[in-house]
Amino acid sequence: MTVEDTTNNRGVDPKEFAQAWKALQEGEHTADEIENKLDTMEEKMAVLLEQVERLQQETGSSRYLGSKKEGGEKQ
Repeated sequence: MTVEDTTNNRGVDPKEFAQAWKALQEGEHTADEIENKLDTMEEKMAVLLEQVERLQQETGSSRYLGSKKEGGEKQ
């Protein structure tokens, strides 16, 4: 079998193309999983931020919880 027999008219080896296509699909799947995890984290962070803002309003504080007061103490 010659190189011409294993390539199409554009010089692409079908086996290499299939492997590259499979790797691309796996990469897209991984990217989708990461995107879903990031979306979940973004939702959780939004909820936490709302809770912090609510606590600030309740306590009349304009600082985030855990920030340093004067003198180096944490709230």
